Amino acid sequence: MPQSSALLRRVVTRSPASIAAIGGMVLAALLSPKASWAFPAQAAPGSATTVTLGAVSSPPKGQVMVPLFLTPGAPVGSLSALIRFDRGALTFVRAEKGFLLDGASATFRAEVRDDGSTPGQSVIELQVSTSAEAPRALREGLVLSLVFRVADSATPESTTSLRIERLTAGSPEAPPKPVAPVVARDGSVEILRQEAVPYVGCFFFTH
Repeated sequence: MPQSSALLRRVVTRSPASIAAIGGMVLAALLSPKASWAFPAQAAPGSATTVTLGAVSSPPKGQVMVPLFLTPGAPVGSLSALIRFDRGALTFVRAEKGFLLDGASATFRAEVRDDGSTPGQSVIELQVSTSAEAPRALREGLVLSLVFRVADSATPESTTSLRIERLTAGSPEAPPKPVAPVVARDGSVEILRQEAVPYVGCFFFTH
């Protein structure tokens, strides 16, 4: 405590010129590109638009819902992408609309096909667009969920990937303008051992 008091007295009793010099050094440190500060991260204007697939898990024979999230770096009115997966491990069941699409009066199309150029691979052709009559930008959040069934023969304690390819985004106005840059973050499905899945009994039938 005596050392702290002495330091405080030295700071307080400095001349105005010394105080100005100290202020200049503090300002320079704040503006230094090497400085690291714990401020909340915020998207800068012109930052990338990001589409992210979730990471989920299930044992063989199970069914999973993989969320697809949008983080717009600019106003986005449409999305287009291919989502590649191993059809030996997964079967595409359907796509379910997220709350973002209802809020923007948007529609989507998700069609699966086998990729003839890559044995054992299938791709989902995904398109999302807002209404042409009243175009609105999609907000940040859940766009839709992709439902997959895990194959009976899927290898436990393994992970199969969901890769986003040919991702493009367009602006809300008509005709749409390309939105760039865009970033894709792939998803995955972890295959669990059946005994690794916790069993939760129903409380109402245990009494």
